[in-house]
Amino acid sequence: MDEDSSGSHQWHLQRALNLQLDFIEQTISFKGNLLDIGCATGNFMKIAQDKGWQVFGIEPMEEAAKIARE
Repeated sequence: MDEDSSGSHQWHLQRALNLQLDFIEQTISFKGNLLDIGCATGNFMKIAQDKGWQVFGIEPMEEAAKIARE
């Protein structure tokens, strides 16, 4: 993937994850704990944490979990 398409992919991924969190925040009237099962590299958890959620993740693939912990 070239740099332009990689940047575009990252932008679309971030947009999709923000929309998912927006949906959760519209459904739940408070911010608290958020458990992401299958959290991959932790992108969604980072967005949620930046917006005030206490995040926890479970990822069975060790390589992805290692990236998420960094």
